[in-house]
Amino acid sequence: MMFNTPVVLFVFNRPQCTQLLFAAISALQPSRLFIVADGPREHHPSDIELCARTRELFIEISWPCTVSKLYSKTNIGCRKSIPNGLSWVFQQVEECIILEDDCLPQPSFFPFCEELLERYRNEPRIMTIGGHRTDGPNEFNADSYFFSKYPNIWGWATWKHKWEKYDLMMSEWTLLRSGSWLQSILKNEQEVAYWQRMFDSMQKGLDTWDYALVFSSWLHGALSVRPKVNMITNIGFGNDATHTDHNSALFASSTDIHFPLVHPKLIATEDSVEKRIDWVSFSGMDKRILEGLRSKIKQTREKELPKILHISTYDEFGGAARAAQRIYQSLKTQSFRLEMLTLHKSSNDDSIKKPQQVDTKTNLKLIHGLLESYRIQKASPNNVLHSYGEVSAGIVNEINADEANIVHLHWICNFLSIEDIAKIEKPIVWTLHDMWPFSGSEHCSFDPEAYFYKHSSGTTSNDLPYQTWLKKLDFWKQQKFTVVAPSRGLANFAKQSILFEHSPISVIPHPINVNFWSPQSKNVARAHFNFSDNKKKILFIAKNPVNDMNKGWDLLQKSLFTLYQSGTIDFELIVVGHEGVADVTLPYTVHWLGDINNDQMLVWLYSSAHLLVVPSRAEAFSQVCLEAQACGLPAVGFDIGGLPDIINHEKTGWISKAYDTSDFSSGMQWVLEDEDLRKTMAINARKNVLEKFSPEVVAKQYLQLYDSILK
Repeated sequence: MMFNTPVVLFVFNRPQCTQLLFAAISALQPSRLFIVADGPREHHPSDIELCARTRELFIEISWPCTVSKLYSKTNIGCRKSIPNGLSWVFQQVEECIILEDDCLPQPSFFPFCEELLERYRNEPRIMTIGGHRTDGPNEFNADSYFFSKYPNIWGWATWKHKWEKYDLMMSEWTLLRSGSWLQSILKNEQEVAYWQRMFDSMQKGLDTWDYALVFSSWLHGALSVRPKVNMITNIGFGNDATHTDHNSALFASSTDIHFPLVHPKLIATEDSVEKRIDWVSFSGMDKRILEGLRSKIKQTREKELPKILHISTYDEFGGAARAAQRIYQSLKTQSFRLEMLTLHKSSNDDSIKKPQQVDTKTNLKLIHGLLESYRIQKASPNNVLHSYGEVSAGIVNEINADEANIVHLHWICNFLSIEDIAKIEKPIVWTLHDMWPFSGSEHCSFDPEAYFYKHSSGTTSNDLPYQTWLKKLDFWKQQKFTVVAPSRGLANFAKQSILFEHSPISVIPHPINVNFWSPQSKNVARAHFNFSDNKKKILFIAKNPVNDMNKGWDLLQKSLFTLYQSGTIDFELIVVGHEGVADVTLPYTVHWLGDINNDQMLVWLYSSAHLLVVPSRAEAFSQVCLEAQACGLPAVGFDIGGLPDIINHEKTGWISKAYDTSDFSSGMQWVLEDEDLRKTMAINARKNVLEKFSPEVVAKQYLQLYDSILK
């Protein structure tokens, strides 16, 4: 059975594509066929043969058919070829189906167009019928097609009286451009800017014709039909294409539409669908192409930049990991390539990766090594955290093979072993998060006469912390470190150590996101915790607040009892931490909040309190204290470790004599009893953090350090 609707083929110099298309036309056997062929380009010698081979396909037509041919001797270009060809076709017929040589249709495309040409022939709101779908599946209703303001010309159909509205020169655009015509049609400025650029390009002679079809359609308030499924496969992607010279899976698959067609009840567009079409095919695609080009340029430039490889056992869990993450993020806007290797990844940052070599077997080995380390630790008379430097993920070869110019170590215990660190062949920057890098196995020590400050011959050979230190001394004797301490106190300890006595040591504080960690309304903040307003709230935060001797729960209780007995301050204690509740009855109210892993909740908590207490026996830096001060919360802490670097005595809080509970209690009373003074300290605390601990300030110091190493 012959097909009676005229079919128009536009061909050029692609005989292989044209042959596939002509096979589909031969199966259809239309009774009226138009063939429009552009001529060879002047400076493309191969076009002569390719154009000839393409036209040879139509020398013999194997079915009864009226064939009309419009062959150009020279190349007139896409801009003129299709409009001229269609005007020629419509001198002879009233309607037609149009295919270019790269558009391979499904069989159902033809009866789909034929039925809708009949249905909408006299409907002024419909200008074209398309067979191609670019915006993915659309299942919002059971209709076979929908309407759009965007014509689609990869397989389409139209009528003579509607084609006559087409204006290649877009003669009214200049006048319309100066008004708000586009704004009345489009939804946002991104779309308006895109179509202004396209229409401007058309008037300047852009070698295409289809943007003028969009303009003509919008000028007459017309819509186009788009099918629910894609019936056209574009087979023209490649180097020989005029416009579609990239490869895209988006346009690769097609399928037949089902009959009988289900017609929409209303001729109207759907905003969500129009937005999706624009995103896939027009201003969205334009934006993605631009972003892709920018990304390629950025990647090319980045490859020329020095690379810093950060290494941390955890990327978010624990105070050391949080500090490492903050340092890492502060540097990401700077002129270095950055990447982080972590054993336990929990963040969504793609630049933070797990090592390639750590498989399930290695993970089990690491777990067993860690458990053995804890077992030995429990038998130790020194109950601070110990790491013996035996556990290794076996990633030294991966580190040395990396493009990195500098390896930046953070807290790496149970990830890199002592021997691993000795084998790193790149310059090492090591940010101290505790004392382990220059001690034995201890992560902190209260002994000013410890063997790692001054070698003690009285240490026994079976002392595991001492043996760990000897191992570091032996393996690292040829390794060079550039050490960074977050506080002056920790830097002084490192300088006194035998391991780092010849290493350059810088003091660079940990940064904090001052936009996120900021003061909030106290009334709003307290509402999140149902706190009363009639008592001063003293806040104590620690991972293990009660059982970790280093966090100073016993020192805090002595200080609070002194404050309670004075009767001058009506207070309650707020405790945050995931291990333990005190098994003694305290004379004042205590709110045990447990662990809080939500940073926003911590911001509200800092903003709801009157005072932060940090009674630690040792603090390399204290992230908690920095967060509190950024939120405008005064703090009291001992004159140890990094606390004096964060708390400005009598300006943002109180620095007490080390382990002096009476002085600590006096500091709490001094802060809490004067409301005006405390408000001034809150302002000072915030200002101090902005000036010393903002990411930009800290990043600048690290950049200078990296530069000095690379030079």
